[in-house]
Amino acid sequence: MMPPDDHWLQRADAAAHTRFQQKVHSELLPPYGSLRRYVRVHHPHGSEMLMLLPDAAAKATDAGTSYSHAPQDDPFIAVAQWLQNAGVRAPRILGTDPEQRGIWLEDLGEYHLQDALLSQKIQRKDAYQNALRLLANFQEAPQKVAPPPFTQTKALDHDLLLWELEHYVDWRFERSLKVELNDEERAALQESFLWITRALTALPQTTVHRDFQSHNIMMLPNQEFAIIDFQDCLQGPIPYDAVALLRDSYIVLSKEELQEHLHTWANATLPTLPAFEGGSDELTRAFHLQTIQRKLKDSGRFALFAIQQGKTRYLDYLPASIGYVRDAIEALDFPPELNALHQTLTRHEPLYS
Repeated sequence: MMPPDDHWLQRADAAAHTRFQQKVHSELLPPYGSLRRYVRVHHPHGSEMLMLLPDAAAKATDAGTSYSHAPQDDPFIAVAQWLQNAGVRAPRILGTDPEQRGIWLEDLGEYHLQDALLSQKIQRKDAYQNALRLLANFQEAPQKVAPPPFTQTKALDHDLLLWELEHYVDWRFERSLKVELNDEERAALQESFLWITRALTALPQTTVHRDFQSHNIMMLPNQEFAIIDFQDCLQGPIPYDAVALLRDSYIVLSKEELQEHLHTWANATLPTLPAFEGGSDELTRAFHLQTIQRKLKDSGRFALFAIQQGKTRYLDYLPASIGYVRDAIEALDFPPELNALHQTLTRHEPLYS
Protein backbone atom coordinates (compact mmCIF):
# COMPACT_ATOMS: atom_id res chain seq x y z
CA MET A 1 0.00 0.00 0.00
CA MET A 2 1.11 3.57 -0.65
CA PRO A 3 1.93 5.69 2.41
CA PRO A 4 -0.80 8.21 3.36
CA ASP A 5 -0.70 11.71 1.92
CA ASP A 6 0.45 13.17 5.25
CA HIS A 7 3.62 11.12 5.01
CA TRP A 8 4.56 12.67 1.65
CA LEU A 9 3.64 16.20 2.72
CA GLN A 10 5.78 15.93 5.85
CA ARG A 11 8.75 14.93 3.71
CA ALA A 12 8.01 17.72 1.23
CA ASP A 13 7.77 20.34 3.98
CA ALA A 14 11.08 19.19 5.46
CA ALA A 15 12.79 19.31 2.06
CA ALA A 16 11.29 22.75 1.30
CA HIS A 17 12.48 24.13 4.64
CA THR A 18 16.01 22.97 3.87
CA ARG A 19 15.92 24.47 0.38
CA PHE A 20 14.13 27.79 0.88
CA GLN A 21 14.46 28.58 4.60
CA GLN A 22 11.14 30.42 4.47
CA LYS A 23 7.42 29.76 4.43
CA VAL A 24 6.15 27.87 1.38
CA HIS A 25 2.97 26.08 0.34
CA SER A 26 3.21 22.40 -0.69
CA GLU A 27 0.61 20.94 -3.07
CA LEU A 28 0.64 17.13 -3.29
CA LEU A 29 -0.26 15.91 -6.78
CA PRO A 30 -2.26 12.73 -7.52
CA PRO A 31 -0.19 9.53 -7.44
CA TYR A 32 -1.39 8.04 -10.74
CA GLY A 33 0.31 4.65 -11.06
CA SER A 34 3.78 5.48 -9.78
CA LEU A 35 5.47 4.75 -6.47
CA ARG A 36 7.01 8.21 -6.73
CA ARG A 37 5.04 11.28 -5.63
CA TYR A 38 5.21 14.79 -6.99
CA VAL A 39 4.72 17.93 -4.92
CA ARG A 40 4.38 21.45 -6.31
CA VAL A 41 6.08 23.81 -3.89
CA HIS A 42 5.01 27.46 -4.14
CA HIS A 43 7.57 29.92 -2.80
CA PRO A 44 7.76 33.72 -2.92
CA HIS A 45 9.57 33.73 -6.27
CA GLY A 46 7.58 31.09 -8.11
CA SER A 47 7.24 27.35 -7.86
CA GLU A 48 9.29 24.18 -8.22
CA MET A 49 8.42 20.52 -8.40
CA LEU A 50 9.70 18.07 -5.82
CA MET A 51 9.82 14.44 -6.88
CA LEU A 52 9.89 12.19 -3.82
CA LEU A 53 11.29 8.70 -4.21
CA PRO A 54 9.59 5.86 -2.35
CA ASP A 55 10.88 4.77 1.01
CA ALA A 56 13.88 2.48 0.74
CA ALA A 57 11.77 -0.51 1.79
CA ALA A 58 9.15 0.00 -0.94
CA LYS A 59 8.94 -2.67 -3.62
CA ALA A 60 8.13 -1.95 -7.27
CA THR A 61 4.96 -3.54 -8.61
CA ASP A 62 6.08 -3.42 -12.24
CA ALA A 63 8.94 -5.51 -13.59
CA GLY A 64 11.71 -3.38 -15.03
CA THR A 65 11.08 -0.34 -12.84
CA SER A 66 13.83 0.89 -10.57
CA TYR A 67 14.91 3.65 -8.24
CA SER A 68 18.10 4.32 -6.38
CA HIS A 69 18.56 4.53 -2.63
CA ALA A 70 20.38 7.83 -3.24
CA PRO A 71 18.38 10.48 -5.17
CA GLN A 72 21.52 11.97 -6.72
CA ASP A 73 22.12 8.59 -8.40
CA ASP A 74 18.52 8.07 -9.50
CA PRO A 75 18.06 7.10 -13.18
CA PHE A 76 15.74 10.08 -13.65
CA ILE A 77 18.67 12.49 -13.40
CA ALA A 78 20.86 10.71 -15.94
CA VAL A 79 18.01 10.39 -18.43
CA ALA A 80 16.97 14.04 -17.95
CA GLN A 81 20.51 15.18 -18.71
CA TRP A 82 20.64 12.95 -21.81
CA LEU A 83 17.32 14.31 -23.10
CA GLN A 84 18.45 17.88 -22.54
CA ASN A 85 21.67 17.23 -24.46
CA ALA A 86 19.68 15.64 -27.29
CA GLY A 87 17.25 18.57 -27.54
CA VAL A 88 14.20 16.79 -26.12
CA ARG A 89 12.16 19.02 -23.81
CA ALA A 90 12.11 17.64 -20.27
CA PRO A 91 12.21 19.23 -16.80
CA ARG A 92 15.56 20.66 -15.70
CA ILE A 93 17.13 19.22 -12.55
CA LEU A 94 17.43 21.92 -9.87
CA GLY A 95 18.89 19.95 -6.97
CA THR A 96 18.50 16.93 -4.70
CA ASP A 97 17.67 16.30 -1.05
CA PRO A 98 19.36 13.06 0.07
CA GLU A 99 17.76 13.13 3.52
CA GLN A 100 14.18 13.31 2.21
CA ARG A 101 14.98 11.27 -0.91
CA GLY A 102 13.85 14.10 -3.14
CA ILE A 103 14.78 15.58 -6.50
CA TRP A 104 13.95 19.23 -7.23
CA LEU A 105 12.69 19.87 -10.76
CA GLU A 106 11.64 22.72 -12.99
CA ASP A 107 7.88 23.22 -12.72
CA LEU A 108 6.45 22.65 -16.21
CA GLY A 109 2.97 23.79 -15.25
CA GLU A 110 -0.28 22.06 -14.39
CA TYR A 111 -1.45 20.82 -17.77
CA HIS A 112 -0.89 17.23 -18.80
CA LEU A 113 -1.94 16.47 -22.35
CA GLN A 114 -5.23 15.08 -21.04
CA ASP A 115 -5.85 18.17 -18.87
CA ALA A 116 -4.99 20.52 -21.74
CA LEU A 117 -7.53 18.82 -23.99
CA LEU A 118 -10.28 18.70 -21.36
CA SER A 119 -9.82 22.39 -20.55
CA GLN A 120 -9.60 23.28 -24.26
CA LYS A 121 -6.26 24.98 -23.76
CA ILE A 122 -5.22 23.53 -27.13
CA GLN A 123 -7.03 22.17 -30.15
CA ARG A 124 -7.07 18.39 -30.36
CA LYS A 125 -5.33 18.18 -33.74
CA ASP A 126 -2.65 20.66 -32.68
CA ALA A 127 -2.10 18.72 -29.46
CA TYR A 128 -1.39 15.48 -31.28
CA GLN A 129 0.81 17.15 -33.86
CA ASN A 130 2.90 18.53 -30.98
CA ALA A 131 2.89 15.20 -29.15
CA LEU A 132 3.97 13.31 -32.27
CA ARG A 133 6.73 15.87 -32.81
CA LEU A 134 7.88 15.24 -29.24
CA LEU A 135 7.81 11.49 -29.87
CA ALA A 136 9.84 11.91 -33.06
CA ASN A 137 12.43 13.93 -31.14
CA PHE A 138 12.57 11.26 -28.46
CA GLN A 139 12.98 8.48 -31.04
CA GLU A 140 15.80 10.39 -32.73
CA ALA A 141 17.59 11.24 -29.47
CA PRO A 142 19.78 8.05 -29.39
CA GLN A 143 21.12 8.95 -32.84
CA LYS A 144 22.15 12.42 -31.62
CA VAL A 145 23.60 11.65 -28.19
CA ALA A 146 24.48 8.30 -26.63
CA PRO A 147 21.86 7.39 -24.00
CA PRO A 148 22.87 6.47 -20.44
CA PRO A 149 24.46 2.99 -20.47
CA PHE A 150 21.85 1.43 -18.18
CA THR A 151 19.13 2.20 -20.75
CA GLN A 152 21.01 0.02 -23.22
CA THR A 153 21.47 -2.99 -20.95
CA LYS A 154 17.81 -3.22 -19.85
CA ALA A 155 15.25 -4.29 -22.43
CA LEU A 156 11.65 -5.15 -23.06
CA ASP A 157 12.94 -8.51 -24.15
CA HIS A 158 11.04 -11.76 -24.62
CA ASP A 159 10.83 -12.46 -20.88
CA LEU A 160 9.63 -8.99 -19.89
CA LEU A 161 7.09 -8.74 -22.71
CA LEU A 162 5.78 -12.17 -21.73
CA TRP A 163 5.63 -11.11 -18.06
CA GLU A 164 3.53 -8.10 -19.07
CA LEU A 165 1.08 -10.36 -20.91
CA GLU A 166 0.86 -12.79 -18.01
CA HIS A 167 0.26 -9.80 -15.75
CA TYR A 168 -3.15 -9.52 -17.41
CA VAL A 169 -3.96 -13.16 -16.72
CA ASP A 170 -2.80 -12.88 -13.12
CA TRP A 171 -4.56 -9.66 -12.11
CA ARG A 172 -7.53 -9.33 -14.48
CA PHE A 173 -8.53 -12.92 -15.17
CA GLU A 174 -7.64 -14.66 -11.95
CA ARG A 175 -7.86 -12.00 -9.24
CA SER A 176 -10.47 -9.61 -10.63
CA LEU A 177 -12.78 -11.82 -12.73
CA LYS A 178 -12.06 -14.98 -10.71
CA VAL A 179 -11.53 -16.92 -13.96
CA GLU A 180 -9.86 -20.31 -13.60
CA LEU A 181 -8.39 -21.35 -16.94
CA ASN A 182 -8.16 -25.08 -17.52
CA ASP A 183 -4.86 -26.61 -18.62
CA GLU A 184 -5.87 -26.69 -22.28
CA GLU A 185 -6.92 -23.04 -22.30
CA ARG A 186 -3.78 -21.94 -20.49
CA ALA A 187 -1.49 -23.85 -22.88
CA ALA A 188 -3.25 -22.45 -25.95
CA LEU A 189 -3.15 -18.92 -24.54
CA GLN A 190 0.54 -19.30 -23.81
CA GLU A 191 1.18 -20.17 -27.46
CA SER A 192 -0.52 -16.94 -28.55
CA PHE A 193 1.54 -15.00 -26.05
CA LEU A 194 4.76 -16.61 -27.24
CA TRP A 195 3.91 -15.78 -30.85
CA ILE A 196 3.33 -12.14 -29.93
CA THR A 197 6.58 -11.79 -27.98
CA ARG A 198 8.65 -13.47 -30.72
CA ALA A 199 7.19 -11.15 -33.34
CA LEU A 200 7.80 -8.05 -31.22
CA THR A 201 11.38 -8.92 -30.33
CA ALA A 202 12.09 -9.46 -34.06
CA LEU A 203 11.19 -5.81 -34.76
CA PRO A 204 13.74 -2.98 -34.79
CA GLN A 205 14.58 -2.06 -31.20
CA THR A 206 15.26 1.40 -29.84
CA THR A 207 15.34 3.35 -26.60
CA VAL A 208 11.71 3.62 -25.48
CA HIS A 209 10.20 5.79 -22.78
CA ARG A 210 7.93 2.89 -21.79
CA ASP A 211 4.99 5.08 -20.73
CA PHE A 212 4.66 7.80 -23.39
CA GLN A 213 1.02 8.65 -22.60
CA SER A 214 -1.05 11.73 -21.82
CA HIS A 215 -0.30 11.83 -18.07
CA ASN A 216 3.42 11.99 -18.85
CA ILE A 217 3.25 14.72 -21.50
CA MET A 218 3.17 18.29 -20.18
CA MET A 219 1.99 21.34 -22.10
CA LEU A 220 4.00 24.48 -21.43
CA PRO A 221 2.48 28.01 -21.67
CA ASN A 222 3.71 28.36 -25.28
CA GLN A 223 1.97 25.03 -26.14
CA GLU A 224 5.34 23.30 -26.45
CA PHE A 225 5.21 19.76 -25.05
CA ALA A 226 7.66 18.16 -22.63
CA ILE A 227 8.06 14.60 -21.40
CA ILE A 228 8.27 13.43 -17.76
CA ASP A 229 8.44 10.14 -15.83
CA PHE A 230 11.17 8.74 -18.06
CA GLN A 231 13.38 7.06 -15.45
CA ASP A 232 12.45 3.54 -16.61
CA CYS A 233 13.36 3.96 -20.28
CA LEU A 234 15.07 0.95 -21.83
CA GLN A 235 15.39 -0.92 -25.11
CA GLY A 236 12.15 -2.02 -26.71
CA PRO A 237 10.22 -2.56 -29.96
CA ILE A 238 9.96 0.51 -32.16
CA PRO A 239 6.12 0.83 -31.91
CA TYR A 240 5.99 0.68 -28.10
CA ASP A 241 5.86 4.42 -27.38
CA ALA A 242 3.57 5.14 -30.35
CA VAL A 243 1.06 2.65 -28.93
CA ALA A 244 1.25 4.33 -25.51
CA LEU A 245 0.43 7.68 -27.13
CA LEU A 246 -2.11 6.74 -29.81
CA ARG A 247 -3.81 3.94 -27.88
CA ASP A 248 -3.86 5.85 -24.61
CA SER A 249 -6.41 4.45 -22.17
CA TYR A 250 -7.16 7.98 -20.92
CA ILE A 251 -7.86 9.58 -24.33
CA VAL A 252 -9.72 7.59 -26.97
CA LEU A 253 -9.11 8.63 -30.56
CA SER A 254 -11.66 8.15 -33.29
CA LYS A 255 -10.84 5.70 -36.06
CA GLU A 256 -10.16 8.63 -38.39
CA GLU A 257 -7.86 10.34 -35.87
CA LEU A 258 -5.96 7.13 -35.27
CA GLN A 259 -5.39 6.55 -38.98
CA GLU A 260 -4.18 10.13 -39.50
CA HIS A 261 -1.79 10.09 -36.55
CA LEU A 262 -0.59 6.58 -37.27
CA HIS A 263 0.25 7.66 -40.82
CA THR A 264 2.16 10.68 -39.48
CA TRP A 265 4.10 8.50 -37.03
CA ALA A 266 4.96 5.86 -39.65
CA ASN A 267 6.19 8.47 -42.14
CA ALA A 268 8.42 10.05 -39.49
CA THR A 269 9.73 6.71 -38.24
CA LEU A 270 10.45 4.72 -41.40
CA PRO A 271 13.42 6.90 -42.51
CA THR A 272 15.11 6.13 -39.18
CA LEU A 273 14.85 2.35 -39.75
CA PRO A 274 17.22 1.59 -42.63
CA ALA A 275 17.39 -2.11 -41.69
CA PHE A 276 13.59 -2.49 -41.59
CA GLU A 277 12.56 -4.44 -44.68
CA GLY A 278 8.86 -3.64 -44.51
CA GLY A 279 7.12 -0.43 -45.44
CA SER A 280 4.31 1.56 -43.89
CA ASP A 281 1.87 -1.38 -43.96
CA GLU A 282 4.27 -3.64 -42.07
CA LEU A 283 5.03 -0.93 -39.51
CA THR A 284 1.29 -0.43 -39.01
CA ARG A 285 0.83 -4.18 -38.45
CA ALA A 286 3.62 -4.02 -35.88
CA PHE A 287 1.76 -1.16 -34.19
CA HIS A 288 -1.40 -3.28 -33.92
CA LEU A 289 0.53 -6.27 -32.59
CA GLN A 290 2.20 -4.07 -29.98
CA THR A 291 -1.24 -2.70 -29.10
CA ILE A 292 -2.43 -6.17 -28.12
CA GLN A 293 0.57 -6.73 -25.87
CA ARG A 294 0.63 -3.27 -24.30
CA LYS A 295 -3.09 -2.93 -23.63
CA LEU A 296 -3.39 -6.37 -22.07
CA LYS A 297 -0.55 -5.33 -19.79
CA ASP A 298 -2.29 -2.03 -18.99
CA SER A 299 -5.52 -3.87 -18.18
CA GLY A 300 -3.62 -6.04 -15.73
CA ARG A 301 -2.09 -2.92 -14.17
CA PHE A 302 -5.50 -1.29 -13.73
CA ALA A 303 -6.78 -4.41 -11.96
CA LEU A 304 -3.71 -4.44 -9.73
CA PHE A 305 -4.16 -0.75 -8.84
CA ALA A 306 -7.76 -1.42 -7.81
CA ILE A 307 -7.13 -4.63 -5.86
CA GLN A 308 -3.73 -3.99 -4.29
CA GLN A 309 -3.71 -0.19 -3.92
CA GLY A 310 -7.40 0.68 -3.72
CA LYS A 311 -7.23 2.96 -6.80
CA THR A 312 -10.57 1.87 -8.22
CA ARG A 313 -10.80 4.86 -10.59
CA TYR A 314 -8.50 2.98 -12.98
CA LEU A 315 -11.26 0.45 -13.60
CA ASP A 316 -12.96 3.20 -15.65
CA TYR A 317 -10.21 2.79 -18.26
CA LEU A 318 -10.59 -0.96 -18.70
CA PRO A 319 -13.28 -0.78 -21.43
CA ALA A 320 -11.06 1.33 -23.69
CA SER A 321 -8.02 -0.86 -23.09
CA ILE A 322 -9.82 -4.12 -23.81
CA GLY A 323 -11.54 -2.50 -26.78
CA TYR A 324 -8.14 -1.61 -28.23
CA VAL A 325 -7.11 -5.27 -28.02
CA ARG A 326 -10.25 -6.33 -29.88
CA ASP A 327 -9.76 -3.65 -32.54
CA ALA A 328 -6.09 -4.60 -33.04
CA ILE A 329 -6.85 -8.29 -33.51
CA GLU A 330 -9.50 -7.31 -36.05
CA ALA A 331 -7.07 -4.94 -37.81
CA LEU A 332 -4.63 -7.85 -38.13
CA ASP A 333 -7.46 -9.88 -39.75
CA PHE A 334 -7.66 -12.46 -36.95
CA PRO A 335 -4.39 -14.34 -37.60
CA PRO A 336 -4.58 -18.03 -36.65
CA GLU A 337 -1.75 -17.57 -34.14
CA LEU A 338 -4.04 -15.31 -32.12
CA ASN A 339 -7.10 -17.54 -32.32
CA ALA A 340 -6.56 -18.91 -28.81
CA LEU A 341 -6.27 -15.39 -27.39
CA HIS A 342 -9.35 -14.24 -29.28
CA GLN A 343 -11.38 -17.25 -28.14
CA THR A 344 -10.24 -16.99 -24.53
CA LEU A 345 -11.11 -13.29 -24.35
CA THR A 346 -14.46 -13.97 -26.01
CA ARG A 347 -15.32 -16.59 -23.37
CA HIS A 348 -14.00 -14.90 -20.24
CA GLU A 349 -13.53 -11.14 -20.71
CA PRO A 350 -16.92 -9.35 -20.46
CA LEU A 351 -15.48 -6.15 -21.96
CA TYR A 352 -14.30 -7.96 -25.09
CA SER A 353 -17.24 -7.81 -27.47
